[in-house]
Amino acid sequence: MSAPPRPPDSPEDLSAVLLALRPDGAAWPPPDWVRLLFHRESPRFELICASARAEPLVADRWLAAIVDEDDLSFERAVGGGQAPTTAAEVLAAVPGPEGIAALVRALARTDEDEFLHIAALDTLAAIGEPAIEPLCAARTGFPPGSVERDTLTDAIALHPGPHPRIRDVLVEVLNEDVQHGAALCSVSEDPEIVAILRARWDAYEVVESEDAVDENAAGRALGHALRDLHAPWTGEDEAKFERILDWIEESDDDDEEEEDVDEGDTGDGPGGEATTGRRELRDDLRDDLSDALDEAGRLKRPDGTPVADREAFLDNTPVDPLVRREAPGRNDPCWCGSGKKYKKCHLDADGA
Repeated sequence: MSAPPRPPDSPEDLSAVLLALRPDGAAWPPPDWVRLLFHRESPRFELICASARAEPLVADRWLAAIVDEDDLSFERAVGGGQAPTTAAEVLAAVPGPEGIAALVRALARTDEDEFLHIAALDTLAAIGEPAIEPLCAARTGFPPGSVERDTLTDAIALHPGPHPRIRDVLVEVLNEDVQHGAALCSVSEDPEIVAILRARWDAYEVVESEDAVDENAAGRALGHALRDLHAPWTGEDEAKFERILDWIEESDDDDEEEEDVDEGDTGDGPGGEATTGRRELRDDLRDDLSDALDEAGRLKRPDGTPVADREAFLDNTPVDPLVRREAPGRNDPCWCGSGKKYKKCHLDADGA
């Protein structure tokens, strides 16, 4: 489908786009709430989620079709390029097989700084266990060392577990690259992963040579991972860890470095900022959608139908042009109507 050169001026323009997007076998016209996904000024996200929950099978197909359409991510497209991102976020409320598969595909084909990539990652983490198998299956379709495979590996590691498929992936990466694998394992909640890290740490011997930075960096990553996981840690372990830091020229006498080690934020390298960043990201992913999804759940009657009057948010009017408002607070919804927090949307672009 070729995106129109500008947002539509009338509901008829939007209808043409939706007709081109129509999933195989889907009824026509589409549900009313589907139209709202293309609005720059859409109603509350939770209202869309509540309506989608009332017809999950239909929602799964339509949301997957929207996420899969690359042309819709361009700013000139209907909805200003926000529709796939919004659809990806709504899938957290109605996770189905087609939608999950579309999210995995989006994750593999987009760059990490794209809104759709971030939304797909957020939603897959929020979906939890049902997303693990599709992620693992997709990962095997890409060659080792490819960007797509690494992206899917990181997404899998963000699911804390314990889960045998996650464990298999983490051990595989640990065997290939101890530093990267230890960093991924450092956010795991699987006791078996902790035991594996512990065994490797116990077997590791410090290489006392200035030319063995890489070897000792692997030991440092294992030590950091165990500390981050709050695994049992003895005085002998601490002495071994300090020797490693000395040999890779990370002075244990420097107060700032010592404070970083104690807090788990150990600077550059595996087990340092990467470890802390992954933990913070995992926590953010769990929190980002929780409020909206909880609100969406409260907007349902006992029989599962949405409380909101469908007619109250039907779109039968032309789409208004995007009007920038006064910059909101960091955690407020972004002024552009994307549904994302301001800090994760236009904050950097605005220079705020």
